[in-house]
Amino acid sequence: MLDRFALSSEKLHGLLLEKDVKFLYHANTVATSRTLIQAGSLLSRHEVALKEGFQTKQFTDDKDVIHDVWDSIFVDGTDHHQFCFDSLWIYC
Repeated sequence: MLDRFALSSEKLHGLLLEKDVKFLYHANTVATSRTLIQAGSLLSRHEVALKEGFQTKQFTDDKDVIHDVWDSIFVDGTDHHQFCFDSLWIYC
């Protein structure tokens, strides 16, 4: 399903350079992060499930499976948590 949106590593690298993205961010709960640290890499939710690792349930999990993004990893070019802290938002 996501194949039509796939980018080669070279195209992705070029896009990140063009947009001046210096860092990529990925958020997890502390409990899920522990699983990823023990694995030694960033894993999709599907991979964590296959390895029977712990991960915090997300309200989108069932839909993620249906929409074929359960085995995808999402990152941001902006640290949204820092924006929340800087803006003194309570609900981030």
